[in-house]
Amino acid sequence: MRRDKKTVTRIAFILSGVAALVCLILVLVSGPSNPDIKIHSVKASSKLSKYYSGKNTIDSKKKTAWICTSKDYGKYEWIRFRFTERISLNEIRIINGFSHKHKSRWIGDLYDRYSRVRSVRIRLSDNSSYFWILKDNKRSFQTFTFPRTRKTTSVTLYIHNVYKGTLKKSPAISEIQFL
Repeated sequence: MRRDKKTVTRIAFILSGVAALVCLILVLVSGPSNPDIKIHSVKASSKLSKYYSGKNTIDSKKKTAWICTSKDYGKYEWIRFRFTERISLNEIRIINGFSHKHKSRWIGDLYDRYSRVRSVRIRLSDNSSYFWILKDNKRSFQTFTFPRTRKTTSVTLYIHNVYKGTLKKSPAISEIQFL
């Protein structure tokens, strides 16, 4: 099949537009993150099972989550992030709840089944503390912006209250980003 120069130019233009659109979608889906911030360790007060550890919050997979034990709806459970060096921290982003919607109709939407965090206390390595009330929205990042840039070597989130799930008391957090 023979193509003239005008057709080839149109195809190239369309492909470049598609490539630009794909790049834009990747940026929007992944969200902003700071590759300079390296996490040394993640430790949690509890986990529902070995499949729901605190490390799931930094794996960039919305199909995984940290799920703590269900005693008293996870009240005062915590998750701590230690960084490889002192960082400048402006904001924390969280995808609240277990954001995975399972393909099986028997399992279904895990977001509604598990409890979600309503409020947390954020504690930094210098013992400064901030209180954050999260919304009960579905599967999108929520952002806490510090009043000024903070220097810290660790961040600990303490659960204070939850939005109750339909079947499970255990609260879940799918993703956490530090910017």
